Amino acid sequence: DMAAAERHFREAHACFERTGYEWGTAHVLNNLGRVSLEQGNLDSAEDFLLQALERAKMLGDLDLLALARLNYGEVLLQREQYEAVEEEVSAAVGHFTAAGNQWRRIDCLRLLGDLHTRTNSLDVAERFYTAALRVAEEIGAKTEERQIRQRLAVLGSGDGAS
Repeated sequence: DMAAAERHFREAHACFERTGYEWGTAHVLNNLGRVSLEQGNLDSAEDFLLQALERAKMLGDLDLLALARLNYGEVLLQREQYEAVEEEVSAAVGHFTAAGNQWRRIDCLRLLGDLHTRTNSLDVAERFYTAALRVAEEIGAKTEERQIRQRLAVLGSGDGAS
């Protein structure tokens, strides 16, 4: 229920702002950005995510910064700002790789594959999807495996056939 999620995140945002809890505010801004993105409201998503990015930088929270960059990359992909997508998501995947966060690494690799699918660099897209699939298989991320196999199938790769 995205409407309820948004309402609760807005309430949390107001509470965190009143109490001056910067870390909570930064996280809820990222969540509001993601909910807005899921609802197709790119302007609102961009606004929230840019605020989350600034707060994460100010706080020095590298995990949140990488997550907000990943989410912002999705907004940029929808806006067809392809060079900026690559910049944001490459920085995020670098952090998640170094931190050992395989789940978020899958998200980044998938998004980079989506980017290259959109720009018709299908061989590059296939490499990103295949890398994401390997990580998903290694950690047993079944839902992510299915999503990536579907993308590979669309590309016509044998990896997506199973």
